[in-house]
Parts: sequence; structure tokens; C-alpha cells
Amino acid sequence: MFSNKLKIVLLLACLGLGLLACGDTEEERAMDEDAAMMAVEAYDPDVPPMIVEDNGVVSEEEIYKHWPEQAAASNDSAPIEFASDASAAVTAEVKTHTVFGQATSFSPNILFINPGDTVQWTNMTIHDSVSMEGLIPEGAKSWKFKLWQNSAVTLTEEGVYIYKCNPHYPLGMVAAIIVGKPVNIEQVQTNATGRSKGIVIKVVKALVTK
Repeated sequence: MFSNKLKIVLLLACLGLGLLACGDTEEERAMDEDAAMMAVEAYDPDVPPMIVEDNGVVSEEEIYKHWPEQAAASNDSAPIEFASDASAAVTAEVKTHTVFGQATSFSPNILFINPGDTVQWTNMTIHDSVSMEGLIPEGAKSWKFKLWQNSAVTLTEEGVYIYKCNPHYPLGMVAAIIVGKPVNIEQVQTNATGRSKGIVIKVVKALVTK
């Protein structure tokens, strides 16, 4: 009788240990899954390592520090004049600039233009173009073009405009247009999240070395 009870106790003890072991295994698996998810979320090939090392915002003043009174705000050699008064008109010839939709990127991915210039998107067979909320100048009109739509927009407000292709945004298809002076650069750096961080960093680098 005692022997049978002992057997039952030992059996229950073994069963309990087995359940605990299984529990530990499941817990470890859950922890591994959580760690894996965190690693996936942390990995962003479009965001350089410096985003982790330096979250500081480069100020507009810092960007302008080395800029001359006359600076080129376009992709060619045609100069424009920046008056000391921000409300003064920028003298430049109005132009149309073309952005090509490629496999998973816009070309060019950083475009410098003058206020009043037009940006035309082409080869948009599998792409769209959508301005990103909080990443365009205050008062500027947003845009949202349909898939396959080769559309154009005329930008009159100075500042940085960040836009994306919705279908390929997870692959880092984000680009920037800088119209005249990047007057909203601090706002853009603060508001940038996800894939937009990478292009914003590239914009800042382009501006401080301009």
C-alpha cells in the first residue's frame, strides 16, 4: 500500500517537473520570439547607424552658417539670390524637374528646386507619390497621386518636402524635395519616423555640406 502511494507521489512529482520544464521551454521560446521581433523592428537598412548614436537636431542656423548670401538652390549651376528679408522674392527662372520611379526608389531621391518650380513624376507604372504628414512646410499643400499616375505639382512654399511611394515604403522608397531654403528642417527632423528618418539624415548631410 505504502509502495503504491510512493509510486503515485513519485509519478506526480515527475509529471510536475515535466510540466515545469515544458513551461520553461515555452517561456524561453516566447522570450526568443520577443527578442527576434525587437531585432526585426530595430533593423532598418534605410536608417544609418548614426540615427541611434545621435538623435540631436541640426538647427537651421547651423545649416545656414556657411552659406553665402547667394546660394544655388537647384541641381544645376544657375544661381538664385537669397535676400536677407525672408519675404523677399527669389529671382530664378521657373523650371520643370523630372523624378523617375525606379524599382524601389525615386531618382533623384533628393531634389533641389526654386519656389514656383514644378516637379513631374514619370515611369510610375507600379508607384504612387504621396507627401508625408508633418514632413512638409507649414501652409504648403499636400499631394496624393494614384498608382500609375504620372502627375506633377508646383511648389511655391520654401522648405523641405518628404514624400513616399506607399506600396514600396517598407522597402525605403522615400525621397525629398528642397524648395529654396529648408526653413522647416528642424520640424522635419523632429517629426521623421520609420523609413523617413533615413532620407532626412541624407538631406541634413547634403545641406550642411552644400
